[in-house]
Order: sequence, then C-alpha cells, then structure tokens
Amino acid sequence: MSKKLAITVLTIIGLLVLMFGLWVRYITKPGTDEVYLIPEGHTGCVFVLYDIKDALPLKIKNKVITYQIPKDGVLKTSSNETFGWARKSGSGWHDVKYYYVNENGARVKELGEKNIHNPGNSGIILEDTSGKTVKLTYSDFFLGSEKDAQDPFQACSNFAMKEKLLNTYIKSNN
Repeated sequence: MSKKLAITVLTIIGLLVLMFGLWVRYITKPGTDEVYLIPEGHTGCVFVLYDIKDALPLKIKNKVITYQIPKDGVLKTSSNETFGWARKSGSGWHDVKYYYVNENGARVKELGEKNIHNPGNSGIILEDTSGKTVKLTYSDFFLGSEKDAQDPFQACSNFAMKEKLLNTYIKSNN
C-alpha cells in the first residue's frame, strides 16, 4: 500500500470516528431528571396539564424538575410539555422517580415501577362550550396495581378522563 493511500484511509477512518463520536454525544445528551411528589395514599390517574394560563411554571433545581402533585392528581403549569428537554426532538436520557409525600411534603415512600403504569405525553383537540377549538397537552400515568391500570374505566386515556381534563383546562383559562 502506498503512503498516499494509507494517509487517505487513515483520514477517512479518523473522520468517521469523529462523526460517530459527535453523533453519540448528540444522541446521549442527558436530559433533566424528574421527580413526582404525590400525596400519600393517592391512587389512580395523575396528570400534568401544560400551557395553563396563570398557573405556576415548572422549575429546574439541581438538574431536576419536581412535580408537586395536588390531592386531586392534576397539576397545572404554565410551562410547555417540552420544558427541560435536552433538545427539540426529545427529552434525552434521564431518571424519573416517584414518591409518596406526607402532608408536610416529606418523602415517605419511593414508588417503584410496579406501581406506575402507562406514563407518557399526549394531547387532545376539542371544542369548548363556546365552539372554540382547544388544544390541551398533558402527561399522565396511572398509579396503582397493574390489574387496576388495565381496567378501561380506570384508564387515564378514557373519554371521561379527557372530559375532566378539558373542563379543568377551560376553568383555568377563562
């Protein structure tokens, strides 16, 4: 192999390694960790409603977003659903932890994966009572047993739950 060909091959390999390293750095860019503080004993659906007028914004402290869930299981925030994401296309790798808290806000129990079901982000577009189109974005999960999470009447995605969310949104934004 000639010296010129060897330099060309090594240059190409070097560029490929550099491109791969940049790609890995982009893909694995860490996101902001999340902690959900849930009133002790709460079971059922937990929702975070985004873009709610006059609601408090979420905050990042020590690279963690803390969601202080109220007793009714519906947290309203003026922040949007991409708050804390590592990049526009996604939240990046991050930890999510769930805790029961007592009435003083002290953590009393970490809730494991067996207690949290179907977490995710979603949105609905409906008409409010005046005929105005309303877009509601939210994240949700079910807290409880796997059996209860499978019950269609308990499911956070059923129509009655979405109607409850829409009514909460309308009341908050009027």
